[in-house]
Amino acid sequence: MIAAVPVLLAYFRVNIVNVLTLLQYFNKEEQLWAADPDLKYNIGDLVLVKKLKEPLMKDVNHFVAETVFPIGNVIDPVTGRRCRGTRYLDEINRHFRKLDFAAPPDVPTKKH
Repeated sequence: MIAAVPVLLAYFRVNIVNVLTLLQYFNKEEQLWAADPDLKYNIGDLVLVKKLKEPLMKDVNHFVAETVFPIGNVIDPVTGRRCRGTRYLDEINRHFRKLDFAAPPDVPTKKH
């Protein structure tokens, strides 16, 4: 009987070079199956995936080595600032502080 191995599906982006168009780079999304024997990684975690010496199954050629950043706690390695996507969190918070959430003047308010 074959023992079940817990696996996860990892998505990542690869830069593809097109030498015909003056060395332009294009993002291509790839995916692979990686073994997760401890079941300690969550959806959205940024993890380090390494290649196995021998594949566990037909599609499982990698394993999850460690969590680089848990979900919601991504830090830019160059600046050391927290970020969400391509924007820093302090810039996002600064944008929300500038917004005025007061009601527009044409909206009637209730008087007691």
